[in-house]
Amino acid sequence: KNTFASSFMQSVFGYLYTSFFQSLIPKNRFHGSGMIINEGTGLEIDPITSKTTPLQKGQKIFDGQFHMICFSTIPYYGYNMKVFPYAGIDPSKMHLRVLTGPLYKSVLHLHQIWNGSYTSEYIKEFLVDRVTVQCHQNTPYHSNGDGMGNRKEISLSIISNTVPLVSAKPIVH
Repeated sequence: KNTFASSFMQSVFGYLYTSFFQSLIPKNRFHGSGMIINEGTGLEIDPITSKTTPLQKGQKIFDGQFHMICFSTIPYYGYNMKVFPYAGIDPSKMHLRVLTGPLYKSVLHLHQIWNGSYTSEYIKEFLVDRVTVQCHQNTPYHSNGDGMGNRKEISLSIISNTVPLVSAKPIVH
């Protein structure tokens, strides 16, 4: 059964509709509070100038309220949206972003978010290989868009071992 509503909700427009009406309007408040501790090597990236500052192991790199903490090793989220512009620069690091400002301000810059050029004083930017996120209360956790329950603490790290993949597609020279 392929109705207009189901087609709409499964498109990028459905994603944007859900993000705006289900996430922004009823919950225009902070989703959590907590801290992030750097457990390895990394850099803090100034969101306006892109200047980097080295992080120390054991350093508290964030402490406060947030709307979202997200991370990725690839720049693109979906529909070619470049949400993590610093991901992939260093394969041994993940791009960690902490959104601390009002969500509606981000929506006003959707085009810039899409092409990876959005900068804001409300986004904390890091390139890290290992961190621990400690929330003050149970906070929703999603992995690849799937709800994984609530967490008060999660440790994130880059695995240094790689697995070679074989392509079934022939290589053309």
